[in-house]
Order: sequence, then C-alpha cells, then structure tokens
Amino acid sequence: MLKEKLVMLHIEDDPADAELMRRATRGVGHIDIDVLLAQTLREASLVLNKEEVDVICLDYRLGKETGLEFLRRLRASGDFRPVVVVTGAGSEYAAVDLVRAGADEYVTKSDLSSELLERALRCARDRGAQRRLEQGATQMYQALAEANVELSQSSRIDPLTRLLNRAAWDEIADLICAQAQHSGQPYVVIMLDVDHFKLYNDTFGHAAGDECLQAIAKALVRAVRGDDVVGRFGGEEFVIISPSRSEESAVGLAEGLRQAVWEMNIAHPKNAAFDRVTVSVGFALGTELQWSDVREKADQA
Repeated sequence: MLKEKLVMLHIEDDPADAELMRRATRGVGHIDIDVLLAQTLREASLVLNKEEVDVICLDYRLGKETGLEFLRRLRASGDFRPVVVVTGAGSEYAAVDLVRAGADEYVTKSDLSSELLERALRCARDRGAQRRLEQGATQMYQALAEANVELSQSSRIDPLTRLLNRAAWDEIADLICAQAQHSGQPYVVIMLDVDHFKLYNDTFGHAAGDECLQAIAKALVRAVRGDDVVGRFGGEEFVIISPSRSEESAVGLAEGLRQAVWEMNIAHPKNAAFDRVTVSVGFALGTELQWSDVREKADQA
C-alpha cells in the first residue's frame, strides 16, 4: 500500500530539536514526510515562497523572536496552510494565543512521538481544510455583496419593487449555487406568490395593486438576513435564495416571510378565507442541482 506523501517545513533553530523531529517523522507509519528545515523566520519565508509546502511545524521560541508573530503575519497574508506548533514551553497560555493567531494543532517537545506527530499532522490538515473552506465562503459573500452593490446601481433593478429583477437575481443565484457545490452546504430557493392578486387588482385598481406589491417587497427584505437575495420573478411572484441553510432553518425563513405579509394586514375582501392579502410559499434545498432545478421544485411546492 502506497504511503501518503507530505512536504513539511520545520522552523527550528536548535539542531538537537530539529534531529528529534526528523526521528519522529521517520517513525510515522502512514505518511511519507519530506522535511524541509528553516532555522530562522526569514529562511522560512523564503522556503514558503519557493517550495510547495503542505504543512508547517513551527517552534514557539526562535532566538529573540517567537513563532506567534510569524503565525499572525502568515494568516494576515492570506496563507491558510495548516500549522502545528511544537514547543518546549508547554504553557496553556501560549497554546491559547497560538490557536487564536491561527495555529491548527499544538504539541510539546517532551511529548513528541511518531504517533503523536502523525495525529497532529492529520488534525492540522483537517482544520486547515476547514479554514480554507471558510475563507472561500467569506470571499464568496464578499463577491455577493459587491455584486449587490453593482446591481443596485444598474438598470437590472425592478422599477416597481426596487428588488433585483429576474436577470440580476439569476447572476447572484449562479454564485450561490457554485459556492454550495464547492462547500457541500445546501442553499434554499423560496418561491412566493400573492394569493388572488388578479381579484385584488380588479377590486382596487392597478395603482393599488402596485402599492401592494411595493409594500410586500419591503416586508420581504426586512424578513431576510443579510446574505439572502430577494428578487421579483414576475407579476405577483417573488423569489428568494439563501446560502448555507438547513431544512429546519429554511422552514423558519419561509414561515417568517409568510408571517411578515400576514402582519401587514392589507385588506382583501375577495380573499374569502382571510379578508386580507396573503401569500403562498414553497421552498426547496439544493447543493449539486442547478439552482433553476431547485427553483422549479420550490415553485411546485
């Protein structure tokens, strides 16, 4: 069975401790580790810029410097490679500071063994992968926010409700769908239809119907969270897409939208069941499906 391969940068200024780490890596049973050694933080930066490093093992104390400042600079630069801190200090306070600064795992030299090192490397890689995923989600939400700003200044705003029109909503839905396929976190598409709206127009006139749709649009925007996207799909239909939703939270969002319109208490005498304007709401969750397929399921619901 072939061993998994891994390139590890060990930042350590003590030759004896560096040899201790080399011996530990040789005993790791399931990973073939290629160790690169840097004795200073400057050397480490040069190696990281030149070599494909999978994981970093960082000594806490490096002469007059500490690994803490290096770790902070590393994360601030957008480098989210997994980091295992190896130190002789054994201080819980140091461990807390290092984890806060972005360390993924922490071991002491006195406890160092091949088994402990392998476990630390695997944990660090798992946490590093999660960190990169979260960073990707943050970048996606930033892209969504920037897209929202750009779209709000364009002609792709529905002139009546001031919501995104169908074309603009489609663009943002593509981004959310792509992020869901990358992260595996489901998104929800909600379709919302004003009940008996033709009868409302026939009773009160089209001007009143327009005011009704404008009021509903404002209520929907107030009822969603910041990264949800609300659009007008056409006529009396609205569409909402919300990233990273469970089925339970999707039900809560759909009910919140329905309740928001109900509490407006807009009179509708031709709505025999309630004598006020109501909406019908359907939703569907998706990850791998194209959002258009998910929207169709929401529409059917």
